[in-house]
Amino acid sequence: MGAMSQAATISKVSSGLVNSPERGTPKLGAQPVKSHLGWFKTIPPERIGLNGEYDYYGLSKRVYQHLNDLVGTSIMQRLKVRQRGRVILLSGYVPTAKLLEQLKQATLSVEGADAVETCVMSIEASWAASA
Repeated sequence: MGAMSQAATISKVSSGLVNSPERGTPKLGAQPVKSHLGWFKTIPPERIGLNGEYDYYGLSKRVYQHLNDLVGTSIMQRLKVRQRGRVILLSGYVPTAKLLEQLKQATLSVEGADAVETCVMSIEASWAASA
């Protein structure tokens, strides 16, 4: 079955135009058939952008904004926030291990974030003294 005929079949199923033994014949004024494709109607939490729109990297942008509000731009300039599905990847430099732990906890508080991974993180005490 080609892509066009599949789309037409899905359209007919969701509109109630296809008869099935358990539903019987569609009648005038009958309730529309609920489709199993309902999950296409909402944006997954990891794909919601800064303004509620669909954004493939929406979670990482929302996490970055949240962390920037929390610690400021001077620290965020040395930190990268990336996304792999619902997992946030933090890499870069932070002044203390305590701050890194706070950043992880703050990241997990953002809707859609299931886990935080740190890779290539450096804790630079000398940077904290000069900043």
